[in-house]
Amino acid sequence: MFFLTFVFLKKLFIITVLFVYLFSATEFRELLKFPEMIEHYHEHKEKNHLISFFDFLDMHYSNTQDDDGDADRDMKLPFKSHNNCASVSNNLFTGSVHQAYAFHPLETKTKTYSLPQLQFIPSSFQVSIWQPPKA
Repeated sequence: MFFLTFVFLKKLFIITVLFVYLFSATEFRELLKFPEMIEHYHEHKEKNHLISFFDFLDMHYSNTQDDDGDADRDMKLPFKSHNNCASVSNNLFTGSVHQAYAFHPLETKTKTYSLPQLQFIPSSFQVSIWQPPKA
C-alpha cells in the first residue's frame, strides 16, 4: 500500500514540476488566454452574425491594421503580446525600434608573416632508435 502511494506521489510531483516549468519558462501560459479569445469572438459575433471563427482569427492575427476599435482588448488574446516572457526582454532595446542602422564592412589589412627557418640538426640519438635489436 505504501509503495502505491509513493509511486502516485512521485508521478504527481513530476507532473506538477512539469507544469510549473511550462507555465513559467515557455509560452505555454498563453493557452490560459483561450477563454478570453472565445469570449471576444462572441462579442464580435453579436456585432456581425456573418463572421466565422476563421474570419475572426484572420481579422486579429493576419491583418496588420486592426480597426475594430478595441485594441486594448485585442492585446489580451493569446500570442498577441510578449508580456512576462522569459526569452524576450524589453531591456534589450535601448534605442528606438524604428531606428535605421547602417552596416559598414570591416576594413581588413593583409599582413604577411614569415616563419623562421628551422635548421635541420641531425641527432645521433634519433638515428639509433631505429636500429635493429642487438643480442
